[in-house]
Amino acid sequence: MRITFSIVFLIGSFLASAQKGSFFEGFPDYFDYEFRPGVCSIWKDSSATYKLVDEKAEMTLGCRDPQKVKIAFSLLFRQPFLHETYPKYYNKLEQQSISSNPTFYILYGLEKNDSLDRAKTLTALGEYCIYGQINFVHENDDYLLFMMPYAVNSAGLMENLNKLGMRAELLNSIDRALLKELPKERVLGYRHDEFKDQYAIEHFSGAYIMLGREAQDLAYSEAKEKASPRKLSISTYSKSGRGKGKVISNYNQKRGNWHLDDVQIWVDKNLLFLEVEGWGLKAYRVQKNGSLLNLEHGYRYIRIPES
Repeated sequence: MRITFSIVFLIGSFLASAQKGSFFEGFPDYFDYEFRPGVCSIWKDSSATYKLVDEKAEMTLGCRDPQKVKIAFSLLFRQPFLHETYPKYYNKLEQQSISSNPTFYILYGLEKNDSLDRAKTLTALGEYCIYGQINFVHENDDYLLFMMPYAVNSAGLMENLNKLGMRAELLNSIDRALLKELPKERVLGYRHDEFKDQYAIEHFSGAYIMLGREAQDLAYSEAKEKASPRKLSISTYSKSGRGKGKVISNYNQKRGNWHLDDVQIWVDKNLLFLEVEGWGLKAYRVQKNGSLLNLEHGYRYIRIPES
């Protein structure tokens, strides 16, 4: 089951009849969520569009020794920028057609009880039964969690979230939530959607220096600038909300050792996404003090005051 990494356009929305609750309290604020107990939520292709439907809470896993399992719940989560804005930009850049495939990530939960053969289930989830499909699996004391969209490398999707620094906090939050009594009805968690757009892209226009994750004093000084390994400049922006800029690596070395790369920048509520040429996409949380916190490694950018 190999994957083509494509995070695609969201079709549909969370059902209005579902209830908001405390199940998602403490979950990371860069996703929106929905918990659906006792059902197997899947995307169905119908007339060139996709519809999210709930089916009977059963699924057959694997192909050599198929395992029929009972789904305890479906946990849906999405990130608006990654699901909608970025794929459009990427596909246009690569001159590819923009897909209309489904975009929720869906985690299925299997309760670890006497009816579940853990070893056989893990073996079945690891089998390469459909071209392009590699399943993501996560395990805690009480549940096996997995993703297995048809012909998609969900393990690759989750690894991309890991590289953005957005996976570990999510899985830790899920593990904590599953220690509670599970909701009997659907629960919505609009963690990301509850943020209003804090700033337009032009708010970030200016120059920034990078400080290590151990930095406590975030006030700018010339000494910090001289010691900083990286400088970010956001100089232009467009009405579409996408900014541009430059990043200088080896900034604390002689100018001859500097390495200059182009940067694409997007703002998504309390997040700033930067794509540095050759480095890939990186995610930053906009802090109240104005610094930009890298979600993967924990370093920060602080603004250089205008002279």
